[in-house]
Amino acid sequence: MAENIIRRLVYGKPVNRILVVGGANVDASPIMQYLLRAESAARAMTVESAGLSASEGMQMSARAHAFLSNRGIRQDELSSFRSRKLSDALARDFELLLVSSMALKGFLLFLYPDMTIYTFSEYALIGSDAGEMAGADDGEYARIANELAEMSVRIVARAVKNTTF
Repeated sequence: MAENIIRRLVYGKPVNRILVVGGANVDASPIMQYLLRAESAARAMTVESAGLSASEGMQMSARAHAFLSNRGIRQDELSSFRSRKLSDALARDFELLLVSSMALKGFLLFLYPDMTIYTFSEYALIGSDAGEMAGADDGEYARIANELAEMSVRIVARAVKNTTF
């Protein structure tokens, strides 16, 4: 029995479907969505995003758009982004839910106790959450966005190995 658990942890199949969940789905979650897509472009990985309190159909924030544009994400991709509200059907269509904060993780674990849910920093194996983007000044916003970019590299590397214990 213990050998099977260890084998599953070490030799698990890759995570192919990741849902990034934020609050309003206009800052951190679309940034992470596009960063993960770019990082996993050579792999068969699906990455989408949603927000717990999102208004359907909103564009990402201008600062998120500018950050991703400066990282080489195509304008047509960024312009087509529209926020969406998290639903049970959407959440259950993914193997892994990545969230922007511990508070959000706690709430989602209450809603979906059987799902695999991590904060960005937990799954990236980095110390603490990046911070709240919505009210941040431009310097703090840029710091957080750059930290998300660093996390995205580690998240994809971990998802490929499937170390979701």
